[in-house]
Amino acid sequence: MQLWLGGLWFAQATKNRGLEERLEARFQPLFTTEAYLQPQANHVDNNVFGAVPLELYMQTKDEKYLAMGMKYADTQWDAPATQELTEEEKAWADKGYSWQTRLWMDDMFMITAVQAQAYRVTQDMKYITRAAREMVVYLDSLQLDNGLFYHAPSAPYCWGRANGWMAVGMAELLRILPETNPDYAEIMAAYLKMMKTLKETQNEKGMWRQLVDDPELWEETSGSAMFTYAMIVGVKKVGWMRKSMAKLPAKDGLLYVAILIKRVM
Repeated sequence: MQLWLGGLWFAQATKNRGLEERLEARFQPLFTTEAYLQPQANHVDNNVFGAVPLELYMQTKDEKYLAMGMKYADTQWDAPATQELTEEEKAWADKGYSWQTRLWMDDMFMITAVQAQAYRVTQDMKYITRAAREMVVYLDSLQLDNGLFYHAPSAPYCWGRANGWMAVGMAELLRILPETNPDYAEIMAAYLKMMKTLKETQNEKGMWRQLVDDPELWEETSGSAMFTYAMIVGVKKVGWMRKSMAKLPAKDGLLYVAILIKRVM
């Protein structure tokens, strides 16, 4: 799903209509001969699928994508009638959070992606408000003083890939979250704190490790790629990254990220 969504974003950014058409064509069997492959809307890892049809709707304005995508966004908060909730899931729902909340860092891409897409499509503030409130719960539960994150309360390790999901999740959310949102300042502060530590833990090759804070472990490519993306978003948004780049001018911040990308590649 993430690759498909990224492909659609890339096709749009580069104005590659051919790639966009191929990605859309590959989606069509999910309405017909491969409809059985549509994920059930019963888990955080399944509901994120809705981000793809919502992106297809934004690029094509075809209503069938809207209906499919919104089903996944809405059932992330309002469980399907066929879904029997556990006591923990009910407790989260009763507090106004997604019943799919589990306090794993991966969720901060899985949940925020589909809710942010729903907001972009509908401009209904409830979707972006949901995503921001959910993000704050995870920040308060998992972020360390140095800005990194444990994978989960039961897994006290700063796993590179999971930290990558959080980095991208915060960057994508902040990219569209109105600054007037009551949770904006806390999310931005958490993002900048993380970026500062990531700058300090990057190794001489421009990479990060399987556990971000353990220099003895091997280099991890997917986490490194996500950290790079989160930094690029921050630098391109004027003012975001100056604090975490030792108050470098924006042009120097862009130069730093350009060097970082070259090293990772």
